[in-house]
This record gives sequence, C-alpha cells and structure tokens, in this order.
Amino acid sequence: MSRLLQRFRDRVAADSIGPEELFVLGHIYSLSTTWFDRRDIFGMIGARREIYGRYSEIFRRVYNLSKGWGYDLYTALQQVLATMRRGYAKRLLTLLSQIIVSGADLAYSMLSELRAAINSYDAMINRRIDATRILFSLYSTFMSVSVFVLVNVIMLAMLVGGGDEMVVLGAIALNISVAALGAVVIAMAPKDAIALKGTLQYRRIVVIPMTGVIVSSISFMLSSMLIGFGTPVSVALFTAPLIVSGWIALRIENRLLQIDEIFASFLRSLGAILSSTTFLEALRDMTTSVLGILTPYVVRLIRMIRMEVGVENAWREMLSELGSRITSFAGTVFLEAYRSQGDIKGSGNALGDIIDAVMRGRKREIQMARSYEATVIMLTALVSAIMGFVISLVGILTYYISSLGGTIFSIAAVSPYLMDLLSYITIAIISIVNGLVVRSTYPGSLYSATYHIGIFIVVGYISYQASIVASDMIIKNFLTELPKIPGF
Repeated sequence: MSRLLQRFRDRVAADSIGPEELFVLGHIYSLSTTWFDRRDIFGMIGARREIYGRYSEIFRRVYNLSKGWGYDLYTALQQVLATMRRGYAKRLLTLLSQIIVSGADLAYSMLSELRAAINSYDAMINRRIDATRILFSLYSTFMSVSVFVLVNVIMLAMLVGGGDEMVVLGAIALNISVAALGAVVIAMAPKDAIALKGTLQYRRIVVIPMTGVIVSSISFMLSSMLIGFGTPVSVALFTAPLIVSGWIALRIENRLLQIDEIFASFLRSLGAILSSTTFLEALRDMTTSVLGILTPYVVRLIRMIRMEVGVENAWREMLSELGSRITSFAGTVFLEAYRSQGDIKGSGNALGDIIDAVMRGRKREIQMARSYEATVIMLTALVSAIMGFVISLVGILTYYISSLGGTIFSIAAVSPYLMDLLSYITIAIISIVNGLVVRSTYPGSLYSATYHIGIFIVVGYISYQASIVASDMIIKNFLTELPKIPGF
C-alpha cells in the first residue's frame, strides 16, 4: 500500500507545477542573463540537489553528456528526453531543446515560460484545494458512520447476548478502520514544507513537539496511577504538554511564513538598488525602509560584511538563520545571479513573483484548512457526545430492566467499566487521527499536530462528560415516570 501511494504521489508530482519547478525556471532565467555558457547553466542547477531534487539529477545528466562525453547540448537534451516519461520535466527539456536549436533568446523565453508557469501554478492550487475538500469530506463522513456503527454494535451486543467480547471487537474494528483511513488521507495530502531541513528552526519544530509527547505520556501514566484514569486532572496533565509544545512549533512556522511573505519585496528592492551600487551600500539603503521581521537579520548581515566575512558567506549565514525553505531557495538563486554579474534587478523581480505565487497558494490552503478544522472540532464534539449518551442509555436500561421481577427479552450485561474505558480509548484515537489529518491540510510539518491533537482530546472529553451528565438526568427522569409492568 505504501509503495502504491508513493508511486501515485510521484506521478501526480511529475505532472504538476510546484515551487521547485518555478525556481528551476527562475534559476535558468537568472543564469541566462550572465556570461555563463549554456552547458554550465545545466551544471550549476544540477549541483543544487537540496533545492531541485529530481530536477537536479536530470540537469546533471544533460551536463555530463554535454561536458563530459562531448555531445552538443541539443543532442544531450534529446538523449535525456528519450529516457523520460510525460510530465513537466519533459516539457521543460523539450522547450529548452527547441530554444537551443532555434537560437532564440534563452532569458526572454525563460521569463515568458515562468509567467505562464505561475499562472498554471495558481490554477493547480485551486484544483488541489477542490480535490482536498472532497478527500476530507469523505473522511469526515466515514468517521461519523463508523461511530454510529459502533453504537449499533453496542446495542446489538446487549440484545443478542454478544456481551463484552462483541463490544471490544466492534471498538477495535472502528479504531483500526478510522486510523487506516486517516493514514491514507495523510499520505495522499499535498506536502509543503516551510522550514528548511538542517536549520535551527527545523530542529526546534521537530524536537519541541516530540518532547511534549514524552512529557505528556509520563505525566499521564503518573497521574493515572496516583489520581485515577479518566479524571479531569489526568486529562489536563496529558493534553497540556501537547498543546503547549504544538503551539510553540506553530509559532515558529508562522514566523517563517511571515519571513517568506516579506522576503519577496526585499529581493525586489535589493535587486533594484544593486543594479547601481555595491552590496553593502544597497543593504544600508534597505535598512532605512520598513523591513519588518527581516530587520535584525539584515543588520547582522551588514555587520558580518563589515567584519570582512565576505558577501557570499554572510548571505548564506543569513539564509541559514532565517531557516525558511522558500527563502533559502530564492536567496541562493539571487546570490548566484549576483556573483555571476547577471541581471540582478530582473532576477529579484522574477524571484519575488515566484514567492508571491507560493504565498498566494499557501494562504488559500490555510483558509480552507481552518474551515475544515472548525468542522472537525464540531464533529469530534458530536461524536463524543453521542458515545456519552449511548453509554448512559445502555447502563441505565441494563440496570432498570434487570431490576424488574422478570424479563421481556434476554439482555446480556455489558461491563460499565469496560464501556467507559473503550469510550476513552476511542475518543483518544479519533482525536489523534483527526489532529494529524487536520494538520496535513495546512502547509508545514506534521510535528506541530500535537497542538490539534490536544485540543481535540479536550473537546472530546468535555463533550463526553457533559453528555453523560445530561443523559443521566434526562433518562432517569423519563424512566421514573414510567409505570411498572404488571406481573413483573
């Protein structure tokens, strides 16, 4: 199953346009405005595996055939094209081969293709959001139906004499089915990493939630042994570390999103100023404008350049401190355009347009994810309330009918402690799966899903306890008004 999902995701990625494809076009455009030989452009992009992934392998193969084996660039492109399947990568190489054989202006052609690709990217984001809505609506429907199936299993276990074994099997089947469907949905959901791997921000996003999970597990076990399982104190001690650690991770990712948004205008302004002055003077002019969250990083960049660290080393250090994936990609391309003495103003504008396109897509995805999160919170509360009502109904009916002098039909007793335990476990598993599924709709990593998991568990627990209290009062008042059956 995992291999099939991975093949499906790879095939979808090959046919779609993402940030990597946009940055490939922007990188080619930036390098094509320099004095570099066209073969060297393929070599430089092929060396950036951390940015372009599979595209770097394709461009490196073209470069090796052209530079190492002596093929002309058009023949090398045709050799690589013969081994490729359909997808945007093949379309791009076909376009490059046509430009080379016709002698057209590479920079102008790449800029035109970049603008068309940005429009295609915007349309692809809209299609992806529509598909994601359908996918998660199916998941929500299945989860609701599964809980109602469990309720029917509990009632049948009483009526047909299934007892505790039937209830346990029904709960296990429900939890496994919901978890399996959630895993499929998470695997098929689009991934858009915000933090760059290896940076301090990425390590914090990973380590802080994992620490919260460990602390939450330890505090839950200790509180359950000392205070009792399922008490408000034990639930609070279990969910508090999850919520706090996840909230911190979300704050880090939100800060990176703010950096991405302002970095687009920063590159445009810096590129325009660099076309007429030095790097240090351009940065000094930039500090007089409103840089927002980038101000302390630019100030440190100026200090490092003054300390003769070197523009390239100082710039890379700033990108590492920022920790954003998109910012690192754009900053790396911008630096190579500056080093190569290309059209730095045009490169800044092109990279700014790419970042703006990525941020537009992220904002639409976040808007969709927030509406879905609100729906799942209400659904979790409703499911937990239904389970609480069923637990109260089964317990009271069992006690009421068994207290009569006779029986109308055979009823198998179900352990109230077992029912309560299975309810807590089911609510916890549903909350964990829902938290991971909801987080997969947002841009960023799944590590910060601990925040959503903690919120869902709290909402489910409160709804469950409130439903039990209300159901006990309503059902008991109703049963006390019923006349006792004559003869029993």
